[in-house]
Amino acid sequence: MFRSGNDQIIFLVTKLINSYAMSGKMQNARQVFDKIHKRDSFLWNVMIRGYASNGLCEEAIALYYQMIRAGVHPDKFTFPFVLKACAGLSDLQEGQRIHRHIAISELQSDLFVATALADMYSKCGRLDIAREVFDKISERNVVSWNVMINGYAQNGDARAALPLFTQMQLEGMKPDIATMVGVLQACVHLAALKQGV
Repeated sequence: MFRSGNDQIIFLVTKLINSYAMSGKMQNARQVFDKIHKRDSFLWNVMIRGYASNGLCEEAIALYYQMIRAGVHPDKFTFPFVLKACAGLSDLQEGQRIHRHIAISELQSDLFVATALADMYSKCGRLDIAREVFDKISERNVVSWNVMINGYAQNGDARAALPLFTQMQLEGMKPDIATMVGVLQACVHLAALKQGV
């Protein structure tokens, strides 16, 4: 249907797919996507993000591999969405496979990719690897700090979460509501430990 290379048509179709995805209508988004013959990485990313954001994690990962088979190279926008899907499935093996693809693509130092990597490892219970990734981020933002603080808190490691919160503030980063949720969760866990619960 959409064979034209006309940039304006592709732009409008991409907006339509994104609109469907944002409203949870992934079947409609996929129907339009499948009719486009010339797909760029942006279009693939919109679909992968749509699947991952709507909890259709297996579909997101499958589409990522379809993208590669189609000869379209994943970029720094692709990897965070695919890693979100791996985290959603708690699929450590797939996450490690994607991590190797990131290393080959030389995108490990990108803030958003590295933060997504740390988040995936944290959600898969590998806080040791998540921390290694986090420690290599040269300029962290509040999201990268939150990933580690919340990761420790959600995995019951208050003794690591609270000092990291202090370090965050010492480095001049202002906490946000997500930070405070993680800190509160860590405090609750620490109190329960002290009470022997």
